[in-house]
Amino acid sequence: MIGTPFGDIQSSNVTPDRETGIGNYTERDFFNAVRQGRGRHGMLFPAMPYTDYTRMSDDDLHALWASFSTLELKVNEVDELAGMNFPFNQRLLMASWNWMFFENKPFVPDPAKSPE
Repeated sequence: MIGTPFGDIQSSNVTPDRETGIGNYTERDFFNAVRQGRGRHGMLFPAMPYTDYTRMSDDDLHALWASFSTLELKVNEVDELAGMNFPFNQRLLMASWNWMFFENKPFVPDPAKSPE
């Protein structure tokens, strides 16, 4: 639980549990969740900072997916909106925010800069 001025935020269960975690996700589902904030049941809101991960490479996301796949299963049903105050508990607001502000573009290396 993370306390914020908007309410208390709970993160999703990212263990490979099939009932309460990401065990039923395909790798493509996982990529969409991380890069676009779209889970199997709609927008991942409010704690998923997908806007910060949009430019992750496919290789990096594949490595993250492989790592999450090795986690111990934890049965942990999470109501991500339980502690959020109105109107911040309305997932549809994220679609509006995305339309106005979200720039979903892949990372393009700058050849003038070193990879580091």
